[in-house]
Amino acid sequence: YDTESDIAVLKINNPLNLQFPFVVWGKTPEIGSQSIAIGSPMGLSFTTTFGYISALNRHVPNTPSYVPFIQTDTSINPGNSGGPLFDDRGNFIGINSSGLRKDVADNVAYTIKSSYVLNLIDVLPKSIELPSNTKLQSLPLTEQIKEISKYVVLIKVK
Repeated sequence: YDTESDIAVLKINNPLNLQFPFVVWGKTPEIGSQSIAIGSPMGLSFTTTFGYISALNRHVPNTPSYVPFIQTDTSINPGNSGGPLFDDRGNFIGINSSGLRKDVADNVAYTIKSSYVLNLIDVLPKSIELPSNTKLQSLPLTEQIKEISKYVVLIKVK
């Protein structure tokens, strides 16, 4: 875990050995590329929101300078933080973190880059094999979302 970025890698019991083999990790998006967020705003059922990448390597106030953020206009509402951000080819590009208050600016949200997540995974005591299958890229966007949504879970903390 990293308390500064508020990211933790969780080990989940998986007796059926279920895997998510369809995502390419660590792809850096380009400014103007489509972004798709999946999450549970306010603890409700899953939603999918769409937007575009606005900026890369953005520094976010009150966060450590070593945490690289992607800026997007994809709606990241309370409860979406911790959820994934994908591009329109099914590539994992980051973990949704926060958004600016609506009284400050509309449609400004921040996602921690997948490269930062990969760095955290690299320092774990046990090696984790990450998927790199491009199967999702050949599916229509609606099918990509159905497939990805099977592996997004809501974790409630007391």
